[in-house]
Amino acid sequence: MPGEGPPAAPGPAMEINTRRPLMRFALCLMAFLACEGTSEKDHMSLLHFTYPLYNTTIYENAAPKTYVESYVKMGMYIIDPAWNIKYRIASGDTSSLFKAEEHTVGNFCFLRIRTKSGNTAQLNREVKDKYTLIIQAVEKTFAYEAWAKVMVYILDRNDLKPLFSPPSYKVTIQEDAPLKTMVTVVSATDADVGQNALFYYALNTKSQWLTIHPTSGVVMTAAKLNATHRGKHQLQVLAVDRMRKISEGKGFGNLADLTVQVEPSARKPPVITSVMVKASHSAEDLLYATLSVETDGPGAGIDSVDIVDGDPQKNFKSIRSYVGSNEFMIVSAKEINWHDYPHGFNLSLKAKDKSKPPLFSQIAVVQIPPLKYTSVRFEKNAYQVQISEFSPPGSHVVMVKTIPVLPNLKYILKPTSDSKKFKINPQSGLITTARQIDFQEQSHFNLEVTTSHSSVSVTIVIDVIDCNNHAPRFTQPSYHGSFDENLPAGTSVLSVKAIDSDSEENGFVTYSIANQRTVPFVIDPFSGVISTSKLMDYELMQRWYHLRVWASDWGSPFRHQTEVYVSLILSNVNDNMPEFEKINCNGSISWDLPIGHSVATMSAIDIDELQHIKYEIMSGNEEQVFNLDPISGVISLRAFLRDLRAGLPTFYSLKITATDGDNYAFPTYVNISVVNSTPVPIQCEETGVLKK
Repeated sequence: MPGEGPPAAPGPAMEINTRRPLMRFALCLMAFLACEGTSEKDHMSLLHFTYPLYNTTIYENAAPKTYVESYVKMGMYIIDPAWNIKYRIASGDTSSLFKAEEHTVGNFCFLRIRTKSGNTAQLNREVKDKYTLIIQAVEKTFAYEAWAKVMVYILDRNDLKPLFSPPSYKVTIQEDAPLKTMVTVVSATDADVGQNALFYYALNTKSQWLTIHPTSGVVMTAAKLNATHRGKHQLQVLAVDRMRKISEGKGFGNLADLTVQVEPSARKPPVITSVMVKASHSAEDLLYATLSVETDGPGAGIDSVDIVDGDPQKNFKSIRSYVGSNEFMIVSAKEINWHDYPHGFNLSLKAKDKSKPPLFSQIAVVQIPPLKYTSVRFEKNAYQVQISEFSPPGSHVVMVKTIPVLPNLKYILKPTSDSKKFKINPQSGLITTARQIDFQEQSHFNLEVTTSHSSVSVTIVIDVIDCNNHAPRFTQPSYHGSFDENLPAGTSVLSVKAIDSDSEENGFVTYSIANQRTVPFVIDPFSGVISTSKLMDYELMQRWYHLRVWASDWGSPFRHQTEVYVSLILSNVNDNMPEFEKINCNGSISWDLPIGHSVATMSAIDIDELQHIKYEIMSGNEEQVFNLDPISGVISLRAFLRDLRAGLPTFYSLKITATDGDNYAFPTYVNISVVNSTPVPIQCEETGVLKK
């Protein structure tokens, strides 16, 4: 400025102050190149929102300080820690409902928009459903600013009730209106949107005569109306919100008055309008005529149609075609003997409605013509045929015919217990099998066939020819038996039995043994008796035998065969006598041998192994000098030899045998000498019985 001295020389502090503006200028230049904004200031600012446009939502009638919701992060990143960012609503909030706030977390400054707390105005979607807010962001330190647009969509709350238009209804209906007749249509609207705008219709006043469709609002009849009983129905129709109904019942709804005036209808008698007579070709026909009856108004209904004349024997009756129908059928009530009525019948009919008192129609005459065919007969008085039990279902049995051949003739197989396995072609008269036939189950059938044009019938006798369709069956799943050894060849040991359900040769059974290896048995092919074919020894032969026995029939064209398992056990018999291992024993003992001392031991073998062997002295021990243990066979001294009286022998020959209870061994001898010198041990001869 003028008057000031020359500038001082720049020092270090002045250099730092000079560099800072340069750095700021560089940052501003970078922001100018990178920043996207609408104003000239935005091009020079480093501030910018994450998005230029945000979509947010908030429910109507929201409480003060309720924040809008966004699915994206609203706000901006803080590049310089020195920044101090503030948000404000620049435009779009003319009612001053919202407030913008900033909330910094880390390096991000969030933009939060909420409803104001001091404002009495509320968000109302039905008044305004969205707000467009222009948000300004200002950084005060560097005077940066940025702009963004926030769309605030107001979400609907189910806060409005359905409203009727008009609020009341008054209609008139005839009392003879049929069920589900539309009386009127009520209409209501709900200013909410989506599911909140849906509602149901219901009758707030309980009624058994009228009902309302829950969604269309159509009021219709639910029962027969009666002007005399109740000429006016005062009802209230409720339109109740669907979503609020779940939690609040019928309280959140609106009512409309409905008045239904019932007017009486004029009564007219029923009229028989049409009669159709059906031509009958058989005495077994049930339907002879059909007729229709009309009433004045569908609500009256027909109670019955009566035959008042022309049928004194009550051969016919009138029945309704189906429930609720005004069509009736004239059918036969019993079997009619048409020979007594060659000219047919003239029936007089009268219809009666359901009103009280009832109204009757004029009499209508229906002519029932006589049968056209009365002389039909079958070409044979009876049919007799044979079929094989192998015949599959559908096999031809016999064809029956009538004389003469009549047009539209139908053959009928009378249902009996025998007819269940057969069927007949009603046009051709061909009888075929309907199921598989079994001779054993039933071998004879009697069928009866009639026709639709007359009451004649014919008998068919069917005889079933037996075939070999059953295999022999053994009376037991397996057979087990035992027999003794040493039986003579040809001795019976067991008998098997098989049964065949077929007849004659098809059921004739023979037996055979089917073992691949030879077995010592034979079987009678006719009786099934199993016998031995040779003498059998328990000790020398096999003791268990497993036989495969076949039972075969003699049927044709092929034979059936069944196998059974037979187990035979050879039993041991005590047929062998014991044999000594050693015989002819010789030796000596000292005269001073003590009592109880063992002299010798005898041992015998019995190959039967059935009984214990016992030993006994047959002779040579008359003085009772020795003792023989019967079980162990040990010979011991029983008395002192030195105490024996003089003259006793000094040599003893003991005859010893062994027995198994039934058989005795050949006896052997044990020769014992009494000496004063050194005794000689007992020596015996080996028999070799253990090697056999």
